[in-house]
Amino acid sequence: MMTLPKALLVLGLLSLGAARAAQAHEGSHAQPGARPTTPVAPSPAPSAAHGGAHGKGHMEHKPEPGGQPGFRAELETTPSTIKAGQPATLTLSVKDATGTLVRELPRVHEKPMHLLAISRDLAEFAHLHPEPQPDGTYQVRHTFPSGGAYKLYVDYTPRGAPQVVNQIELTVEGPSRPVARLQEDATATKTVEGVRVTMHTDRPLRAGADALLRFSVADAKTGKPVTDLQPYLGALAHFVILSEDTQHFLHAHPLEAQPSAPGGPSPSEVSAHTSFPRPGLYKVWTQVQRGGRVITVPFVVHVAQATAPAPAHTGHGT
Repeated sequence: MMTLPKALLVLGLLSLGAARAAQAHEGSHAQPGARPTTPVAPSPAPSAAHGGAHGKGHMEHKPEPGGQPGFRAELETTPSTIKAGQPATLTLSVKDATGTLVRELPRVHEKPMHLLAISRDLAEFAHLHPEPQPDGTYQVRHTFPSGGAYKLYVDYTPRGAPQVVNQIELTVEGPSRPVARLQEDATATKTVEGVRVTMHTDRPLRAGADALLRFSVADAKTGKPVTDLQPYLGALAHFVILSEDTQHFLHAHPLEAQPSAPGGPSPSEVSAHTSFPRPGLYKVWTQVQRGGRVITVPFVVHVAQATAPAPAHTGHGT
């Protein structure tokens, strides 16, 4: 029996639609003296669904009417051509269904916007936080390490509306690296930057079936469970899960996991009830903070085909 408290995560599936984004970009937000910016049209917008505000949650697909949410994020880049290894400014504008700029977004986990920049082969990952600007846009500087295709997942919650995640495809010029082939992990334990994180499941992962994911965190040197995890953006962990084809994305946060008193001992395990919509490979990035440093630990899991329902019994007893 486990004696350590568990943090239950609410996971919201963000299943990316296939409809084309038809809105054109408006305006330019380049600062005086900056190189010209290039608007990047958003890819098909995803719909979003959530678990409850407290307690257990799981991924589920609830498309919005028409397959498009009422909000969209648009991207401009400075310089106009982003090059690998060189810093670039990403400027995001959120528009409502009428095309009006949404100037203020509520803070969710201490930030009004979360931006996940992930390479198409899922080998590169960055969790960014664009900051509000006087003109109502959101801006962040980032250096992409390699040339190639990336997807940006723009996560925000307009006031009075459910969470929205828009995806934007982006090409970075410059030297590329060999494409990394996604493979299921041979071990469920990873050691990164002084912590050893082990992922457990309560049952084999199958498409459409509920599963409990548990992540235990130990000190890499002593092997003892850690009790000094620190809140990072209002949570003891952040999880991002993405399917190999990049079509199924979720950004999850633990609930009721922080120490009851500031500086008190933290749980050494966080857990989540969830389900995966389709079979295949998924990459899971687990982020925790310890000693003032954010540590990202990646896992790759395989989700099997759904179990076929047992045939109905139609015979007669003897």
